[in-house]
Amino acid sequence: MPFGLTQDLEEQIQYHYARAQKAMLETHFEDAEKDYSVILVLNPALAEAHANLGIVYYLEFKYPMAAEALEKALKLRPDLSRARLYLGLSQSSLGKYSESIRSLEKALAGDIDVPYRKLARTNLARDYLSLDQDEKAVTILKSLIDEYPQDTDILFTLGKAYLRLSAASAEQLALAGDTARVHQMLAENFVNQGKFKEAIDEYGAALALDRDLPGVHYPLALMLLREGKSEDGERNLEAAVLDEPQNERARRLLAQSRVGSLAKSAIEEALSSPASGTKPTALGFIDPLPAAPISRAQDAGRSPVETAQLLYRQGQFDDAVSKFKELVLQNPQDVDALYWLVKAYQALSVRAFDQIGQTAPDSARAHQLLAEGFDKQERFDQAEAEYQRSLEKDTRLPGIHYAIGLDRMKMGQWEEARNEFNTELRLDPFNAGANFRLGQIAYRSTKYDEARGYFSRAIEIFPAFGEARAQLGQVLIKERRYKEAIPHLVAATRLIPDDHTVHFQLYHAYRALGEKDRAQKELETFQRMENQKKEATLRKAAQSMELLQKIRKVKDEPVDPGSTPTPSPPP
Repeated sequence: MPFGLTQDLEEQIQYHYARAQKAMLETHFEDAEKDYSVILVLNPALAEAHANLGIVYYLEFKYPMAAEALEKALKLRPDLSRARLYLGLSQSSLGKYSESIRSLEKALAGDIDVPYRKLARTNLARDYLSLDQDEKAVTILKSLIDEYPQDTDILFTLGKAYLRLSAASAEQLALAGDTARVHQMLAENFVNQGKFKEAIDEYGAALALDRDLPGVHYPLALMLLREGKSEDGERNLEAAVLDEPQNERARRLLAQSRVGSLAKSAIEEALSSPASGTKPTALGFIDPLPAAPISRAQDAGRSPVETAQLLYRQGQFDDAVSKFKELVLQNPQDVDALYWLVKAYQALSVRAFDQIGQTAPDSARAHQLLAEGFDKQERFDQAEAEYQRSLEKDTRLPGIHYAIGLDRMKMGQWEEARNEFNTELRLDPFNAGANFRLGQIAYRSTKYDEARGYFSRAIEIFPAFGEARAQLGQVLIKERRYKEAIPHLVAATRLIPDDHTVHFQLYHAYRALGEKDRAQKELETFQRMENQKKEATLRKAAQSMELLQKIRKVKDEPVDPGSTPTPSPPP
């Protein structure tokens, strides 16, 4: 090529490069995309142009195109760490979390600036969360918090990670069967949701199985008093004072109740705050143990569970988690260790969320947490108000419009819900959940063609979305496209094996195709699973009746103020 032409080509590239850079600084991504595309027409071998175009595509939510452009850049220049970072981000957005982890780890091994390292580590943690590798995510997030203690997004993600670990431990505890600790855990969850009548039943069930279970009498007493059941409330306050002599509030409330001067406002205040001598907790999580002084942490003669409980009571939640995990590894059926592991993870979550409230009480994440708290209590109007305040702080915060849409669905406001999910998709076109919900709304209106499109899109984004496959199969059956429905329904039986209705849909599909043997097999599977569910419901009802009789027996036995209660660990 003649020298003059080469110089002219270089000038053209520099011209478009300057325009593209200016457009990116001004967030005019469409203009930047055009200029980088022109550069690649002029010289397809420019790795940096492929990389920059890929980054532009990523910022435009064009994740497949971004991944393709960034892979081209890395083939030309494997040392482009920033390109590898954005490749990882694109892969993560496409649901390819394992590939994303490999890309992000390679990017971190390279030479990238501090802000990009932070971005890579944060998204690496989120990828691990997406793969249910919560412990790995927590390790990364804790190291990030050490460097960025006031970053509300990292604190929010860390708090959510701890909640996931708590939920996983709770599931393991539930497998232990009908134990007092399981009922105590269920009761505490109901308290946090503001469902006090249900909490009373579960606390009663816990005491029926273990009348000396610590940490139950006091919250149960408060809820009974709130419901106007003074006699039962006083009986449980007496038991609480025996269990926890240092609980001054229980003594005070008992004295007021006995003389008829206990105001409902005092009960409500006690329900929303910990007992005297206990460490406060955020977000309503029940803390059933009083705080303990640090100086006696080395007292001899404690059991391993008591030692771990003491760490919890002193606010040393990380150490408590380690101890409880050791105990669970030694004995996976240790319900006390599992219960306290659930509580310790919850406490770590609360600590992370509290830091958001302390460092940035008017931040988008702070309002999101308040909204989620209202959601748990089904106070949807108040939740939406907080979600809207969150959006005022950060209009592009992911998941907020989706959460509002879910609340609208619960209230039967289908059109408003549809608008919220569409808004979420404008912010994040690769949101499988929003597509799924739009499919449900369309299906409800018998718009099967529209529903099919949304469910198909959800599966394209997230192939392991079992519920979306089941719903798509149902739509295809409505459209009499039985052969197309079967692969999705078969996949759903693997992805959501406890959903017996999928087998009923398969029965319909096979019967319509004349495959009688397969249809009969699916019908038998459906009927067997349905009968198992009915039997489980009947067993639970029978157990509830038995527990109710035990609860009544416990209520009829007065507490002797002069008796010696079962000793608890010394403070």
